[in-house]
Amino acid sequence: MKKILFALILTIMLLIASGCATSTDTSEFIGADRAKEIVLEKAGIVAEEVMFDRVELDRDDGIWCYEIEFRKNYTEYDAKIKAIDGTVLKWEIDTD
Repeated sequence: MKKILFALILTIMLLIASGCATSTDTSEFIGADRAKEIVLEKAGIVAEEVMFDRVELDRDDGIWCYEIEFRKNYTEYDAKIKAIDGTVLKWEIDTD
């Protein structure tokens, strides 16, 4: 009986850790538009000056974030924004 209980608890813990046993409530996320505003503010440019290549909500290491790629002229920006509070988790700039 103890082995079965241990196996059940272990299975539940693994499901929770992998995200399979949790639902995704995006109602508290900042939204893709706000995430784009954050990266534009950080870059010091306005939306009319850029071309967005990718704006995607993704879960990375258990953290929901917006992955955003955009460019202005010959400069490419790659950012990851935490979906719950807008924290910048990744910021890369590449100039060709």
